[in-house]
Amino acid sequence: MRHTFVQNLDHILFHLQFLHELTAIVPIPLVYIFLSSTGVQIPFPQQVLDEGNKFINKVVTYYGYPPFENGSRIALNAATSYAVVKVLKIINKE
Repeated sequence: MRHTFVQNLDHILFHLQFLHELTAIVPIPLVYIFLSSTGVQIPFPQQVLDEGNKFINKVVTYYGYPPFENGSRIALNAATSYAVVKVLKIINKE
């Protein structure tokens, strides 16, 4: 039994890492879709949101994508989704 376990250790580690990444990445778009479709708005100062969108628009247009509209909450929803998933993972570890 030990011999088989040692032989398959690289496969076992690969699958554990794959499952870890899958559970870390898959919830992010799900939370984002929830925030976008339900209209839940994270309270955030409009001035800070506009300044953040200006910065993001520079990066987005640099890579050839269309800029976000003024007042767009896309970047805020994406950042919130990431933060929610990370907090949930920390809570699950405890």
